[in-house]
Amino acid sequence: MADEELAPGVRSVAVPVRDGAGMVRAAMNVTVHAAETSTERLVQDHLPDCCAPRAR
Repeated sequence: MADEELAPGVRSVAVPVRDGAGMVRAAMNVTVHAAETSTERLVQDHLPDCCAPRAR
């Protein structure tokens, strides 16, 4: 998680996207405006959606 470390007013969280062999092939991130979304909401509401397995 980056909490206004890269840019003022911006929070983000990212997770790796792995292939069938477990190799990291990409990353997925969610970026929010810090004044509108707390770190708690970012982690509790948005991070699980990024980590949830998806059907192919």
